[in-house]
Amino acid sequence: MNYSMQKRTYRYFTGTPLYPFGYGLSYSTFEYGNLKLSPPQIQAGETLTVQVDVHNTSKVAGDEVAELYLEFPTRIGAPARALRGLARVHLAPGENAASKLHASAPRLEHGG
Repeated sequence: MNYSMQKRTYRYFTGTPLYPFGYGLSYSTFEYGNLKLSPPQIQAGETLTVQVDVHNTSKVAGDEVAELYLEFPTRIGAPARALRGLARVHLAPGENAASKLHASAPRLEHGG
């Protein structure tokens, strides 16, 4: 039997999906900006913190979920991408907020 996950889940899919992960219907629209990594480079065992500004560009309040994905381009057998953090924020029309996502050392590994 072939137990490989290649071409079987979004983590290993290399094409363009018809509906990307996180796609959904909403009356709200959001823009992201001012991405910051802390620290800019990490050492083994450190936690990565990602901060990003989220802006509600619509005329209605809404919830947005910021998602942190990692790619492992040089790891044979590793997924193409892996969800490693998320943060939900509720924003009024025109409101901005800074979202923080944290990925601890085990979550930064390709198998974690």
